[in-house]
Amino acid sequence: MAMSKRSLAPCTYGTQCNRGEDCELAHPEPLANMPSILPPSRHSNNQPSDSSMPLSHHSRSPHGTRPDKTISRPPFQKRRPASSIRPIIPTANVIPIASLVSNLETPDFIGRTNTPSNRRYRSNSRTQSRVTIPDVREEHELLIAEQDSLLDQLAESDDTRLVKTTFIEHLKEAQNHLNILNREIKRLKTHLPIYARRQDLLDAIMLNRVVILKADTGSGKSTQLVQYLVDAGLADRGQIVCTQPRRLAASTLASRVAEEFGCKLGEELIIMSATLDEELLQDYYRDAHLIKVGGRTFPIEDEYAVEDPEDYVDAAIAKTLQIHESKELGDILVFLTGPEEINRAIDEVSKKIKSENLACILPLHGKLNEDETEEVFAPTDSRRRKIIFATNVAETSITIDGIQHVIDSGMVKEVMWDSKRNMRALKIGYTTQSSVKQRRGRAGRTSVGKCYHLYTLDTYESLDICPRAEILCIQPSLAVLKLKHLGIHDVSKFAWLQSPSSQSLQDAVDNLTWLGALNSKTGKLTDVGQIMAKLGLEPMLSAMILAGKRQNCLSYVLALAGMLSVVQNVWWRAKDEVGKQLSHEKRALFAHDSGIGGDHIALLRIFLEWKALGDFKRTNSTWCRENMINGKAMKMADNFIREVACQIDPNFKFDLVQLNDNLIEKIVRCVCAGYFQHLAISNGYLRAGYQLVSSSTGVCARIHRSSTLTLAEEAPKFILYHDILIINETNFLTAACPIDLEWLEKSWLASLPRSPAQCVLNCFVINNLGPALLLSVAGKKCRNIPSLEESLGVFVDIDYEQSQLTIWGQEDKLQRAKFHLERVLDREREKLRTEVEEFEIIGTTRILLGAGARIHLALVEDEYVKVLLTHLSTNVTEEQIRERCQVYGIDNMFQEKLELS
Repeated sequence: MAMSKRSLAPCTYGTQCNRGEDCELAHPEPLANMPSILPPSRHSNNQPSDSSMPLSHHSRSPHGTRPDKTISRPPFQKRRPASSIRPIIPTANVIPIASLVSNLETPDFIGRTNTPSNRRYRSNSRTQSRVTIPDVREEHELLIAEQDSLLDQLAESDDTRLVKTTFIEHLKEAQNHLNILNREIKRLKTHLPIYARRQDLLDAIMLNRVVILKADTGSGKSTQLVQYLVDAGLADRGQIVCTQPRRLAASTLASRVAEEFGCKLGEELIIMSATLDEELLQDYYRDAHLIKVGGRTFPIEDEYAVEDPEDYVDAAIAKTLQIHESKELGDILVFLTGPEEINRAIDEVSKKIKSENLACILPLHGKLNEDETEEVFAPTDSRRRKIIFATNVAETSITIDGIQHVIDSGMVKEVMWDSKRNMRALKIGYTTQSSVKQRRGRAGRTSVGKCYHLYTLDTYESLDICPRAEILCIQPSLAVLKLKHLGIHDVSKFAWLQSPSSQSLQDAVDNLTWLGALNSKTGKLTDVGQIMAKLGLEPMLSAMILAGKRQNCLSYVLALAGMLSVVQNVWWRAKDEVGKQLSHEKRALFAHDSGIGGDHIALLRIFLEWKALGDFKRTNSTWCRENMINGKAMKMADNFIREVACQIDPNFKFDLVQLNDNLIEKIVRCVCAGYFQHLAISNGYLRAGYQLVSSSTGVCARIHRSSTLTLAEEAPKFILYHDILIINETNFLTAACPIDLEWLEKSWLASLPRSPAQCVLNCFVINNLGPALLLSVAGKKCRNIPSLEESLGVFVDIDYEQSQLTIWGQEDKLQRAKFHLERVLDREREKLRTEVEEFEIIGTTRILLGAGARIHLALVEDEYVKVLLTHLSTNVTEEQIRERCQVYGIDNMFQEKLELS
């Protein structure tokens, strides 16, 4: 029996063998010469490889054509691999793809029906035998396998080295083509809306310097567009960078794209932006091309609240339990503002849903590790409902299969910069309409869903359309620092997409100058500023770290910086009174006996003790649990410390020994070098709070309950604080560090808008005030306090536990404030005395009950005695409302009641 040449060893000379048919060895045809089922080379569009187009079509600046500046780009025909972006299958035995993939209504595999290659292809396909795409793919896989087998049979020698190298190159190219085909088949099956516009997108990208894509939720923009660009050959000579607004979205999207593309997730981070204001971008990039793609979402039903809740967290918990107990199918996603609220909600829901077999309750926020995040996306038993409490990281770019119910609190926690009061604050407030739409869309990604809005429809319509740019919400010190580092010295003339105010920019320049990052005369970066720019940290934190290097205590200051980066999540939130008491006791253990350093030294001592345990996971977990410490926060702090240390010195070694008073003073002095602008002066006793010297208008704040300073018998006179948290219009200082005023250099004090001597206040206390009266004066969530303080020029504090109202101010303003407050209290007492409450009796019949349950009036249908006003600005007064109501003839209503909410 004759032996097949396919089983023979390959000839060393391959197809170049001179013996031809007389040779007894096999002469396999290279893969490149076999019928291809994939795109031809990138220059196969009947154009020579060196063809080009006039450069004038592509020489554009971001703001339109400028003759003085051009941008060089590769010739158009070279950039555009027309064949590469149309997956043609020029094999004679292949029929149109649309008829190969079941239940797919794609009109043409390549998205174009009029190209010459397609007409020839359809003509040939009518007369030739037909096979399916799986057959073609299988044949290609067999050819690759055969070539691989022949490659293994080649002996290692100088004669075969060239042949073997050629074989390997052919195999790589063939495998790459096979991967493209497999990806294309998967794309056809997913039915993503963006696939139908792929060619339009690629054409627009080839022809335009800027392309704006507005695509709805579920269109596939986040996962597919990058892959289209790679398959089109646009990454051959460089990289494609994508951005996402949050780390969690970036990491999950990168993993998903790597999985779909069939490659490993590399060390480089891909970041993508999903939501945009197309009008703003088109105005900025005047030659930009705009494409809109619809989304693929299932129908979503909306349910709005009858009235805004007093406590949105409690409302979210109640709605979650209601859905779960109703036995409705589908998982639940609840949007809250932060880890503290999420942990509280999980604890409450877990108590009510006692069996773990009924529900899997999980958190989702940016501070989770990779394993905890993966748990959210992992499938669960079909009989076990998944309930996820998340922050706004779940708004965009991630899809959690099975979500059919979304509960939206409508709230968000974000950093705000108050330029009038010269302070940065972390504030909880209403989100925007665009964010609400994103949250709502989570319910319809994989099935029909429902969104429960924990606020009224009127509230939704009153929300801002889009969120403000982050650069407008913070002091742009870091942005200015980076621009200076890039050689842009006049930042006021920089072409911002949305420019900060001139005052904010000037404040940032002044701030950097005081920190030593900018030369006060030239405005250029100093040596310190160069290092700070490379670190990329908040400038105050960078200044503290660099001071640690000068003071020879860098190891400790780096450790402190790491703990400050997670300061709001170090302590576990206790679930009950026993736990709260235990947490209080544990905090006291870490507070330094001498009181020097306050929260900063307490945080440092926590890290040193945790670090001394080594890398034993079980030991670390036990220690954290016993001391009410969040182990995840400790790991995040440790990672931060290692990363910054490597930036400063790749060979840096930590040298940590036991703390002593001298070392603590050096560390606190380093804190002063960075945060001297965060100086606050006591108002006399701890509950009276502190005045912020950085504010020229005089801002008062209290020490947050998590601070170790709440354990002190006396309030330290001078402190430096790390940040401000605003809760219900009350300012709280986080991470406070007592200091000696002599530790602050004269130049630092000169940078402050007020001297410490100007911040001394007197106080006046009004006692024996009932809770109803205090609530009437302060308003819901203390909303009346800011306008009251602004009009009187004093600070007002309400203490419900002590039944007292306290005011602080300069002596000349205090007397006027006392007189005005007495009038306010008298007015509110009278309102409470005559206040009535409406109760429904039968049908539309209602009665009004006053003090002592006395019946004032009976009402029937279409009779009303109360006007409810909602969504009022904090500076709206009752007199303004009265004037407005007089226009409509309802001024008499004020004789009964006017309720502001």
